[in-house]
Amino acid sequence: MTSLVYRHPRVYRGVLALLYRDALAQRERFVAAHVPPGSTVVDVCCGDGGIRRRLRGVRYVGVDVSPVFVDALARAGVEAVRLDVAREDPPEGDVVLLLGALYQFLPDADAVVERLRRAARRHVVLAEPHRNLAQSRNPLLRAIARRATDPGVASSTARFDGPTLRALLERHGAREVLETRKELVAVLPGRAS
Repeated sequence: MTSLVYRHPRVYRGVLALLYRDALAQRERFVAAHVPPGSTVVDVCCGDGGIRRRLRGVRYVGVDVSPVFVDALARAGVEAVRLDVAREDPPEGDVVLLLGALYQFLPDADAVVERLRRAARRHVVLAEPHRNLAQSRNPLLRAIARRATDPGVASSTARFDGPTLRALLERHGAREVLETRKELVAVLPGRAS
């Protein structure tokens, strides 16, 4: 069952802001610095599409499996596509983003990253937590966090830790990695690199 976090774009953005605080702004600045003006940006698992507000002079395409998010973006006049990147290729773009959602594809995260890299003409910018409440030692807190991050489709309850996330980034040729207090943000080569 879809958690409340994924039922409304404002709730989603509020929870992100609460959980990430300053790390969210740090992530968004890093992403914006790696998206040249004139680019087509494909934001996979885009949620509310909040990153688009940081990007200037680009064509933004939001991609999500959630009809709630896709419909909200479309109502706001934003190009949005509903698809499940676990089974379908995303649209092509100069830069492909996946921000804070790769855990949902465990244990098949490598296949999803390959799919993103094939869609990216220049590069992929990937952000993923390596510290989160769903890994808490407290069983009640862990259960609540895992339930709160249920997007309503088949999704993993597993999460990355620092070493497993770094290993994935290395396997995919990460060129630059930023570590915030919550996550790693990396630039991976696209198909032309």
